[in-house]
Amino acid sequence: MILFKYILALLLTVPMGVLGIYLFVDYFDTVRGKKQARQAAEKRKLDERKKARKEGFKIHIPDPIEQSDRNTHR
Repeated sequence: MILFKYILALLLTVPMGVLGIYLFVDYFDTVRGKKQARQAAEKRKLDERKKARKEGFKIHIPDPIEQSDRNTHR
C-alpha cells in the first residue's frame, strides 16, 4: 500500500510540474513580448498563404539547354 501511494504521488506530481513549467515560461514570454511577436509572425504567415492560394500556383519551366556543336560524351 505504501508503494501505491508513492506511485500515485509521482503520477500526480510529474504532470503538474510539467504544466507549471509550461505556464511559467508562457507567462514570461507574455511579459517580454515574445508571445505577441510569435502570434504576429503566425498571422503574417497565414496571410501570405491566403494570398498565395488566391493567386494560384505558378510553375516555373526552365529554358531548354541548347545543344552545343561538340559532343561532350566520349
